[in-house]
Amino acid sequence: MLSGISGAGKSTLGMALGDYLTDRGRKVTIMDGDSLRKFFDGEFRYSARDRLMVSRILAYGAHLLSGQGIDVILATMLSQPGARDFLSKNVDFVEVFLDVKLEQCIQTDPKEVYKENLGKSTPDVVGYDLHFSRPRDPDLTIETHVEPPSESLHRIIEFLKTQKMFGM
Repeated sequence: MLSGISGAGKSTLGMALGDYLTDRGRKVTIMDGDSLRKFFDGEFRYSARDRLMVSRILAYGAHLLSGQGIDVILATMLSQPGARDFLSKNVDFVEVFLDVKLEQCIQTDPKEVYKENLGKSTPDVVGYDLHFSRPRDPDLTIETHVEPPSESLHRIIEFLKTQKMFGM
């Protein structure tokens, strides 16, 4: 699982890792909250309750798919401790925390999350105006504002090899 605030590089690194594994003959799927919200046509928004429900649905999907021999890459924020706790009770996973400076995310803003939401009267940007609960004990932490994505990907792959994950 890749976790971190919006703009930390979860989708970028998740897709790159998925490509790496697919090129090596693995069956891979990438799951994230944005795709799930889009699938459900906006039924889930960004309230604390909806965020927790999205995390639970992702955990259930990961559980089902991994049970079928499919490698699952979760690229999700998991901004609440309860979401991580739920995931850890139901899915065997490794957490790679993508630590990044908020200022860097605001500056690059690939999904325009900060541009669209800063200044609104209703806070809904985790890490900016909503609390982001950093993981208590991630398996690997990568400062994505310090190194290029290719180096971060290499570090993730090397770590997964030490864990004997994904058939590596």
